[in-house]
Amino acid sequence: MLGFGKNKQNFIFLNTTNLQVEINHKMHYTTYVKKGNPVALKKEEKEKIIKEVGRSKEDTGSPEVQVAFFTEKISYLTEHLKKHKKDEHSRRGLLKMVSKRRRLLDYLAKKNKDVYEKIIKKLGLRK
Repeated sequence: MLGFGKNKQNFIFLNTTNLQVEINHKMHYTTYVKKGNPVALKKEEKEKIIKEVGRSKEDTGSPEVQVAFFTEKISYLTEHLKKHKKDEHSRRGLLKMVSKRRRLLDYLAKKNKDVYEKIIKKLGLRK
């Protein structure tokens, strides 16, 4: 969105879904205001995941729910990295999430093989 008006004739406002950019041509500076973290899951998404995978409706700490949360975040970051191939910082975060999910799955496989098999099948993951 470009904004030109009587009071704002020197400014250009660009709005995307996650970032607002303001450019002042006279002073030659750019201000970036981030509008939330796109990787963070919204409340509705978390509630849906907990309803599908969790032991109770307020269960956020069980390994099954944590694995499901990481799976959602990983799928978002994977799509992001397909568009932004040079984003090494996000790639590092993705690798950390994948390894953390792997550790949680290994823990589940040791403690409760049935739950491990169920979560793998439900989320469509490989062993």
